[in-house]
Formats: sequence, structure tokens, C-alpha cells
Amino acid sequence: MKTALLLLLVVSVLACAVSQNEKISTANQDICPGSSSYIHAKCSLSVVFQTSCDQVRTEMMGRMSSHFTGWQDPHNGGQYSITSADSAFQVIQGEHITGNGRYTDKLKFKLEETKDGQCTLHGCSESQVFSVLDFSTNFCNLYNLYCNSGDGCKTIDFDLRRKSTNYGSCMSRDAKQCITKDTETPTRKVDAIDQESGVLSTCPQVQTQQNFNLTSYIAGKWFVQQQMATEYLPQSWNYCVQAEYTLIPGGPTFFGYTIQVHNYAQESDGTVHSTGSTLCAVSDPDAKDPAKLLVAPCFLPTLFAGPYWVLAYNEEDGYALISGGQPTIQTPEGTCKTGTGQTNSGLWIFTRTQERDDNVVTQVRKIAVSQGFDLTVLKDVQQKGCPKEKIPPPQAESRQSVVTSIREYFS
Repeated sequence: MKTALLLLLVVSVLACAVSQNEKISTANQDICPGSSSYIHAKCSLSVVFQTSCDQVRTEMMGRMSSHFTGWQDPHNGGQYSITSADSAFQVIQGEHITGNGRYTDKLKFKLEETKDGQCTLHGCSESQVFSVLDFSTNFCNLYNLYCNSGDGCKTIDFDLRRKSTNYGSCMSRDAKQCITKDTETPTRKVDAIDQESGVLSTCPQVQTQQNFNLTSYIAGKWFVQQQMATEYLPQSWNYCVQAEYTLIPGGPTFFGYTIQVHNYAQESDGTVHSTGSTLCAVSDPDAKDPAKLLVAPCFLPTLFAGPYWVLAYNEEDGYALISGGQPTIQTPEGTCKTGTGQTNSGLWIFTRTQERDDNVVTQVRKIAVSQGFDLTVLKDVQQKGCPKEKIPPPQAESRQSVVTSIREYFS
């Protein structure tokens, strides 16, 4: 009985305190994502940064997309994900799963650019189960997405500097509780692969297709005859694999992508895996080579995109050889291969015709050998008995198409 009365007293005190704090800050009252539990812990706050919202957005989304960027949650080794966003990426929603996988908190952010070029972030994290005291968990869910090197946090691209913080309804907000896990400085997965292999200099620099014509390359559908297994394309999906590329009408998307990518694959039982309209591509602006492109989910900045290199392309013979960037891992036989992660990975043999022509495949394999590739990674793709997959057209308003399947992509 005493325990129950004590609990009610704590709830009442917290409710009064939250009410007082919400009177202090009304800008973020409508930013909370909601909870399925009537009584639950939450934290809503507002932060003014001494930088633009583009930098704040890019850094926060990079940390929430750690599956691609390698950033690690320093609080409890949990996992962030982006679940939705508006067309201008001013309102972003997501989730945080604790390191033990037991609890999921919902997050919501709103970014507002000020006239002087600074950025105000309104954010909220809410527990989804009965909770009163959360020992700064919801605060840390927010704080760890914007904290800087001066706070002891690992950054990805931008070291965000704060001008002021209004803690709103954050009753428990001990920043010392937010960094309890020693993390490594995040790197692009391509860099991590280079460091792990230690043999970057021994793998020959591959050559891309000279005089590459991107317009003709994306003019028709490609069918995959052989491919390397990766995290995002396991060997069990080696059925009816095809790819189609379409120029996005209306010009570049919010993050500068110009091409919509649609990949399709099946499993042996007919289970379909389709990227729909979630993937985008653009020519790598730093490479100055039209045969080097960048591919990523459309809702990620190009900073997090992976390399897509066209090493050989012959429209007349109907083939292409594609690599996920420079191979960096040397095999005992002296050949080289890429990694198998989300970026800097993969090797494909494309043909224009779905029916396999062994002579064409053999010709492309010889090109791969001449570039120093390990051919043992290439596995056959079954292209018989495949349905005619209809490619979804790009959205007329490209900014509105970039988040249509974010939840499905992360699930």
C-alpha cells in the first residue's frame, strides 16, 4: 500500500513539474510523437544551433542511419531508425531501440531556419510503455543525435555548436548518463573496409568504361546474370534479379539525386524483394568520371551514398560490368574483391536480354579477370519463369517521393 501511494505521489509531482515546464516552452508542445501508454516518461526540448539547418539535418540523419554510416549510439549501444519525414525534411520521425532490444522509444523533430542563418531544433522522445522515471533515457535519445566533440560525442560530418537549450519537459536530463559506451570514431564503410584489409595498395586500380554514355545506359532494363552476395542482396535472392533506372522529372531531388533506381529480386519460393521508389542515384561530383555514380536510399544525403562504378558497357552486345567501387580485399590467390556491407560492395554482370547468353557472360567474366577481380564471388542468377515486374514511375514532385517506403526499407 505504501508503495502504491508513493508511486502516485511521484506521478503527481512529475505531472505538476511537466506542466510548469511546458508553460516555459510552448514551441515544442505539438512535436511529440505520442505513446501507447497513458503514463509514460518523455522529454521535449528546443535547441538553437550556431549553424544552418542543412548541417543539423545531415548530421542527425546520419546518426539515425547508423546502419549506413557506422556511427554508434554511446548511451546503451541502441539502434536508431528513420520512420518518416515530410517532403522538405523539416519534420522527421524515428525510433530508438535500446541495446538489449527490450524497449522502443519514438522520436520526432522539427527544424526551423532563423533569419540569421541559424537553426532551431524542436525535439521529443517518448517511452511506449508504462514508465515514470527513465534515468535520462529519453533525453539521451535526443541529446546523442546533436551533441558535439566538446561534449565527448563522436560526430560524422558536422560538429554542431549550440547557442542555447530549453529543456522543456525533460525532468531527467543528466548528460553524463548519455555517454556510457566507448565508441570508435565513425567512418564511411568504404574507409573501414580499407583499414581492415590493409592491402589497398596491392589491389590494382580498376578502370571504368571510357566515353561512357549515361543516357543510353539507363534507357532500358538490365537483367542480372551473375552477382556477388552482399548484406542487402543475399544469395537466396538470386532469382529474377533486374534493375531499371529513370531520370527523375523536375530536376534533382532535395539531396541532389537525378536518377531513380528500381531493383527487383525474388527468392526460390517466389517471395518478392523490390526497392520500389526508395533508391536514388547521381553521378559522383568528386570523381569527374561519368561512369562513377553514387547510390543510396533517397532520404539520405549523398554523403552516405555508396559507389556504383560501370567498368564495362557495350550497348551493341548488350552487357555491362558493375562494381560497388574499388576492390580492396586481396584473396590468397592474388585476386581482389570488394566488401559485402551496405556500401563499397558488390559485383554484377548485366545483360539487356533476360535469357542468358553464355557467350556474353563469358566475355564479361574475362573483362572482370583482366581488372583483377576474384570471380569466385559471382553466382548465377535464375532468370527463367520470371514475372514482368512493372517499374513504378518517378514521382512528379521528386521531394515528395523520397520517403514513401522508409519504414519498409528499414524493416
